[in-house]
Amino acid sequence: MRILIDCTEEIPCNPCEKVCPQQAIIVGTPISKVPQLDQDRCSGCAACITRCPGLAIRGIKEQGDVSLVYLPYEYFPSPSVGDHITCLDSEGNIICFGIVKAVRQ
Repeated sequence: MRILIDCTEEIPCNPCEKVCPQQAIIVGTPISKVPQLDQDRCSGCAACITRCPGLAIRGIKEQGDVSLVYLPYEYFPSPSVGDHITCLDSEGNIICFGIVKAVRQ
């Protein structure tokens, strides 16, 4: 799995750095720096996805002509397996349509 970090906020935050077992995410000093990901060190474990309070980290796993996207959510009600969803970019533009394959609580 390839991890993508879309954090643009320079605020005091580093849970992603602390949870990464490979030390692939570096915020450093000051703690308000935007995190940097070293893809060569990243194992794709996805621990950082659920720890980011800004919902700015996601994972992508390509399987042939299908991509699985792992992302945090703050939706209520929670999505259900089989739901058809509209996938948006960070600016709210539609990029594709998808189907929920799994939900972790």
